[in-house]
Amino acid sequence: MQCTFAVTLSTKRWTNETKTHCVEAITGWLGKNFPADRLPANIRVRVRPLGDDDVYRAEVMNTQPSGMDSILITLAALSGQLVFDLRERFVPSANSVIPRRKAALPPKPVLGLVAAMSQLLEVYDAERRVDGKVRQVNAELEGQALAADFRDAPARRLPIIAEFVKGRDPSTTITGSLAGDLVGVASVAHIHDEKALNAFNDYCGSSVLSMNYITVLWPRGVQPFTLHTSQPSKEQILGPILDAAATQTEPVVQLLGRPTPRVVEPTPRTIVVTASTPNTEELDQLRQQNDEQRLHIDLLDQELEEAELERDELAETVEARDQEVSLLRSTLADLAIELHDLDTELARVAPERSMRNVLEAVVRAKNECRNLTFAHSALETADKLQGPMPRKVFSILKALDTAVGEWRSDRFPLAGLRSYLRDELGLDYVAGISDNAEQKFGANYTITHNGKTIVLGPHVRHGRGRTLLRIYLHVDEATKSMLVGKVTRHLEDSTS
Repeated sequence: MQCTFAVTLSTKRWTNETKTHCVEAITGWLGKNFPADRLPANIRVRVRPLGDDDVYRAEVMNTQPSGMDSILITLAALSGQLVFDLRERFVPSANSVIPRRKAALPPKPVLGLVAAMSQLLEVYDAERRVDGKVRQVNAELEGQALAADFRDAPARRLPIIAEFVKGRDPSTTITGSLAGDLVGVASVAHIHDEKALNAFNDYCGSSVLSMNYITVLWPRGVQPFTLHTSQPSKEQILGPILDAAATQTEPVVQLLGRPTPRVVEPTPRTIVVTASTPNTEELDQLRQQNDEQRLHIDLLDQELEEAELERDELAETVEARDQEVSLLRSTLADLAIELHDLDTELARVAPERSMRNVLEAVVRAKNECRNLTFAHSALETADKLQGPMPRKVFSILKALDTAVGEWRSDRFPLAGLRSYLRDELGLDYVAGISDNAEQKFGANYTITHNGKTIVLGPHVRHGRGRTLLRIYLHVDEATKSMLVGKVTRHLEDSTS
């Protein structure tokens, strides 16, 4: 598989409404460019709807004799951020030796989708908005600021294409026309004054930029690349940038289960043939239909082969996992015995640090967690809870405390809390309860704290059977606070 184009846009400034708008934009784009009623036989569209894992995927596959071109679109919440990723890939036909595809700009409709997503997502690179506009550098201070972004911005991930354009119409320059096509891949800076150019070079301590040549300023300390020609072609500028972009790592998403994708099949086209001898036009139509059906069959054969390979890999994985689970259970039993011995020793040596039950774990967390508030009901329910290991309860509360601290420092918005807890801290966090549970069993989720009635909803799930645990919370977006309301087993709802 060869990646010929890749772009990733991620933002920490988003809400669930933002995510919904992005899905609607992608769905509308698919409907406009790949309508189900006018798809050729060699093109298929697969859509994986947004599920509980916060992952939406769409793939457009175009099968040709030389291989299959695909556009893979992913929208996912990862580590608190909302990430949009688009990749163009080429899979050569089996048993064929053909030239490797070069990295290249995708068709205009694909670039249009990337541009639209950059407007929906508030994406920044080194504190500068990624929006496809040319950065204008007119004064010395602006030249120094550009140099600082080049040398002293470790968070910058995109290259900058810098060109000196004094005395020319910026809109007619080759780099000016590239800015809109390279959204999320690179940015463009136009320098309009010698003083700004000199200020840039003085800041860097060397002649990095020239009045005569275009320079690519790579991020992360990589040496800049200068095109030593006064009239470089578009391919000369784009080549190294697109090659670098195509090699960037694809975001790792965790898919829950394997929901059946929605497949948009091409609509069969009926050709009516009269009883009379077919003319040349009818024969051509039949041949074309036959060729399209052959391509469709080839595509189905390829998908069947991939499914069989995936099935075999899954069978091997399941067998390996079974062995791993058996080994882990044995190790867990040994660790449980060791932990019991350590707890006994701790209670003897330092009784004030020992946690003999869930209540003691919650009390200790209340004393140590600076970003959490504990309601009296949390202590009451913890006192009644038997079964879950106190240290696990304590570690979950400490993880929640860490997450709230990161939320307050604006590392991610409230909408990203769930994915941050999942990806960074390994917690199974649910943002709310079902409408049915709230309507029928609302009293179970209601507490009183500081004289106010508060409804609990968000909760952390852990364990099963004897170790089943639920920590019910109240999250206030306005004050960026989290209240621990109940530490208990599963509260009553339609499933209990």
